[in-house]
Parts: sequence; structure tokens; C-alpha cells
Amino acid sequence: MKTFYSILSINIRPEINERLSIGLLMICQEKVYFRYSSSKLSVIQKLIGKETYKATQQYLSLIENSVGSNEAISQVKGNLDLKVESKYDRLFSEQYISYLSRYNNNLVSFSNPNFVDLVGSEQIFNTLFGKFVDRILVDSGQQKTKQIDQFKRNYYPNVKPYFNIEQEINSTQFSRLLTPIKIDLMGKNDIEVFAQSIDFDKKTYSIEYNIGNLLQLFRALPQAKQFVLGIEPSKKLEVNHRIWNNIRSSYEFEYVDISEADRVIEYAQTHGVKPLFD
Repeated sequence: MKTFYSILSINIRPEINERLSIGLLMICQEKVYFRYSSSKLSVIQKLIGKETYKATQQYLSLIENSVGSNEAISQVKGNLDLKVESKYDRLFSEQYISYLSRYNNNLVSFSNPNFVDLVGSEQIFNTLFGKFVDRILVDSGQQKTKQIDQFKRNYYPNVKPYFNIEQEINSTQFSRLLTPIKIDLMGKNDIEVFAQSIDFDKKTYSIEYNIGNLLQLFRALPQAKQFVLGIEPSKKLEVNHRIWNNIRSSYEFEYVDISEADRVIEYAQTHGVKPLFD
């Protein structure tokens, strides 16, 4: 099988057929690569409307879950329901992607397959993703730039009316805190409201440190509302991915993907949240 890729786009202004590239799918040999830009998706939320945004996010997540992390094509065959009949034996075949490029579901569009005269690899995929979708990846051999850091730079200035940003608290403010801890966002209404971003792609000890702070905060203030902001880590990082799943199902915290971070602002507005400290 030759290496080919398809660019996924969102139709942000149908009346003039204006599109924005949002993801990339690459197929080579028995490997499938897929990624979409969470940062772009978050930015265009106001352009496409809340309901369309949610449907688009679910659609992209469905593709992502079906592809998995470099799974063999045969393992994902038949798992992806794109509201059309699968006419080909192999879901991610050239013929099927070509078919999808002609199929318009008013959410996400696929480009016609584009071939590259190279053996497909993660490095090639990262280069194409940076060129056609989002420059969140740096040059070969290096890790992607931290989306969490970029998110914090863009998002945190918007929450200043509701939260203190990146401040430390200790037992002088809350007597049951054992050690000083630093939390990204701190506010209050009838109860304290906290939000902490966690990079689940980092080393596990860094993730454990952040979660330990949140659990200490939960012990000291069990009635407080706590949000955890993050992105699903690579499935290659099995321990990280398991921790991420545990946080999503935890009753102590409410997990929010950074692409849906406006939920925190909506909560603050609805509940009259103000900065915790003057």
C-alpha cells in the first residue's frame, strides 16, 4: 500500500464554502495516523455554534478512537460509523477515503487522497500535520510543543474577572492544608472553586504531583468545586492514559478537555464566581 494522506476540514461559512483545516489522516502499509487540532477546534467554537461544535468534536473523537494509536488497519475495520455504508473491505483504503472526499455531512470534510513518495512514519506525519493543519509540532526528533502551555497563555486572561490565577495557598488560609500548594485558578461563590490544568503527556511523577495537590485540597475543602483541564495523552503512554481515564471517572473532580474550557467560564458566570482573594 502506498502512503497517502487526507486533510480534514470544517466548513465554518457554508454560504461561501469557507473551510478551515482541522485534522490529518495518513495511511501507510499497516499503520494509520490521525490527529486533530484541539487548539483550532477551541478557537472556532464561536464561529460554528455550540451544537455544531459538539457534534464536530464527537465526530473527530470517533475517528480518533477508531484509529487508536498506530493500530493495524485490520484491527479498526468496521469500527467507524460515518453514517454511510462501508462499501470497501478496508475502512481506511484509498477508495473509501476518496469516497468520503465526495461525501458532505455538513460537519467535517475529507480531501481527496494525496500520495507521497516516501515510507510513512510518525516523523513524516508530524511534518505534514505542521504544514497543513497546526504548527504544534517542532522539527524531527523533538517532542510537540506543549498545548497546555499555549492554552494557558490564551485562556487564562479571559478568566480574570472570576478567578485568581496561579497563586499559592497554605494553612494560613485553609487550616487543614498540610503543605503550601499552587493552583492555576481560584475563585469562590458559596463554596470555593478551583481549576488546575494538567499535562498528561508529562512524566508520571509530574502528573502525580499535581493530582496529589488536588487530593490534598479535596481533603481540606471537601465541598469545593474542582475542575481538571487537560488533553487525552497518547495511548502509547499506557500509565499516563490510565491516570487520565481515572481522573475522568473520579468523583472528586470534574474533568474538562481544553477544547471545552469555556464550560469553566460558563459555570463561573452562572454561579457568580469571584476571585478567591482581593
